[in-house]
Amino acid sequence: MVDVRSDFYKRSAGTEPYKPWVFLVSDGGPSDDISAVANEIKTMENDRKVSFRSLGVPGYDMATLRLLSGEKVFALEGVDFASFFDWVAKSMRSVSHSSPGEKPQAVPVEGNVKIPDWD
Repeated sequence: MVDVRSDFYKRSAGTEPYKPWVFLVSDGGPSDDISAVANEIKTMENDRKVSFRSLGVPGYDMATLRLLSGEKVFALEGVDFASFFDWVAKSMRSVSHSSPGEKPQAVPVEGNVKIPDWD
């Protein structure tokens, strides 16, 4: 789906789209083998086609989210998604206001969204 949508933007606007962010929201773990999906995500990230991130809500399996997202795992305390989506919107605004090749200014995560420690 990411490739199809990127191709659409290239054709309709004639420009290279920003690298899309894809979020997985999970409250558990998989019931089947996800190694092929994890490898595909890593390939797409290495090819700079996507930035894959995970949001764990209460009950999530940290090991699975780390397998899929590496360091880009967020944890939601409770079920109020407003802080998380506010952060996403502010982050996308920062990216869209940056110039090509310029590193966008990072937006701090706030509210009930945490970045778990990996000790």
